Amino acid sequence: AQRGDAARVEQVATTIRSGLPHVAITRHTRNRGLPSVILEGLDDAFSNAEVDRVICVEDDVDLSPTALSALLYASERLAEPHVIAAAPLRDGIPPNQCMLLTREAHRASRPLIEAFIARFHLDGAYGNRDHDAIREWLAALAASRGVAAPTATSQDAVRDLAWRLEGVAIHTLPMRLVAHRGLRGQHNTPLHAIRTGGAFERLDRSPWELLAPRLDAWITRGGGTDEVSLKASERLLGSITRRAYQLVQRFRA
Repeated sequence: AQRGDAARVEQVATTIRSGLPHVAITRHTRNRGLPSVILEGLDDAFSNAEVDRVICVEDDVDLSPTALSALLYASERLAEPHVIAAAPLRDGIPPNQCMLLTREAHRASRPLIEAFIARFHLDGAYGNRDHDAIREWLAALAASRGVAAPTATSQDAVRDLAWRLEGVAIHTLPMRLVAHRGLRGQHNTPLHAIRTGGAFERLDRSPWELLAPRLDAWITRGGGTDEVSLKASERLLGSITRRAYQLVQRFRA
């Protein structure tokens, strides 16, 4: 830990407790890396026999007022095991900004995440990843089971592959109930927002009485990763900016 980290950690804890007075906060003396922290956090949550599903929320997002209710509502009506993201697919992967997963979904992904951490020494500086080696490893795993290989090298991509390998149902709500907040932070730099189309993401703030019928129709269809309800403007602008970024990168190469 660097000098001054303890004070910043305490400030974060104070902020969290101001809104969630009964929350349990875990502190680490060093940077464990995202895969290890998520794995241990979920292990701890599911160690309680009364917990059968968990909602994970990143700290740099805005949530629709109905986001958590919609995830629980859908989860109670879809066959298990499953994971449900609170927004449509992003780059072919269910966005982990706000995601519900059942106990069995966590159990199914755990061995591959453990192997990911051990094989690439990720219990620590998660940013120092050998992306090419990870991509080759994931491609070999996917090919051995006849599924599509992920293009990303994040723990999100590893979990997504694990769920597909183990037959866990992957759902993404057909409306955007979570989005990255602003243009600052790990995922929120202006370049990243433009490259991914995130700059044009807009939360669906429909009241529950309007949202529920749309959820019911989606659940009746069996859920899935339907993106039909994305606003046309978001799809168009996101597609244009991603294409422009790709052309610039190709020109620079």
